[in-house]
Amino acid sequence: MKVLFLLLDYSKDENHLGLYKELVYEFRDRGQEVYVATMSEKKYGFETQLSKEGEVNVLRIKTGNM
Repeated sequence: MKVLFLLLDYSKDENHLGLYKELVYEFRDRGQEVYVATMSEKKYGFETQLSKEGEVNVLRIKTGNM
């Protein structure tokens, strides 16, 4: 099964665990194909990008500053 999480913030640091990141990892550990869509504020200077972080597909969408 494919699972999509829409999150305002998703840390690139694997050791920075929070409720949502733990939930993402739980689905991943149960063999699901996991995608996370999150924002990347303009002030950080990154364009929209899709990357694989561990076994999780992360889409960081360039947005305005919050």
